[in-house]
Amino acid sequence: MESKGRFPSARRFWQPHHVHHSQPSTGRGSIMRRNNMRGGTTFSVIFVLLLVAGQGLFGQNKLANEWFKQGLKETDLEKKIEAYEQAIEQDGSFVQAHYNLGIAYKELGDYEKAEKAFANAKKFSIRASRELRFTITYELAQMKNRLKKTDEFEKYLREAYKLTSDNTKRARIRIALARIYASNEEFEKALDEIEKGMKLKIRDKTHFENFRNILLS
Repeated sequence: MESKGRFPSARRFWQPHHVHHSQPSTGRGSIMRRNNMRGGTTFSVIFVLLLVAGQGLFGQNKLANEWFKQGLKETDLEKKIEAYEQAIEQDGSFVQAHYNLGIAYKELGDYEKAEKAFANAKKFSIRASRELRFTITYELAQMKNRLKKTDEFEKYLREAYKLTSDNTKRARIRIALARIYASNEEFEKALDEIEKGMKLKIRDKTHFENFRNILLS
């Protein structure tokens, strides 16, 4: 832990905080409202579909693939979840089914089940591309954050960082790491993350500059 006597003005901006979410209703009406708002399919699911199409990483089991494709077609989250779970029952190592199950649970606000699904996707993603492994690991990190598991959030952020060469994604991770340290009043470490982020080749460094100014003010 860094000395708390330094960066006094930064402390008021970066007190430890957590995002609070009300518990979602499990009724079908509530679920359908969520589906209408989100259009039934998230960007994350679309993104992973592009990766799957490019790599031929559908499950090895024919019935598992049928259930998976059914899950993609469904707009009702309950039915999506049921289809992905059926796919996993047929093929327990079906990476995309675990991942999409995690996305569905995340949409419902059930972060514990989403965390478990993403962890399973990660477990079986050893042979997947680095890009897909990054996506899974980053989603898992976000669930650790939602569940206030700060140490694990940091761990998976750093793991995700190593899996991508995309400087925009790396910048996002550097900012997140800096926020973790700042919220713990470890301002020297937060500043170090900001300085590393400033060295990345990205067009807009405003977030880093603003964060650094707060830390140094």
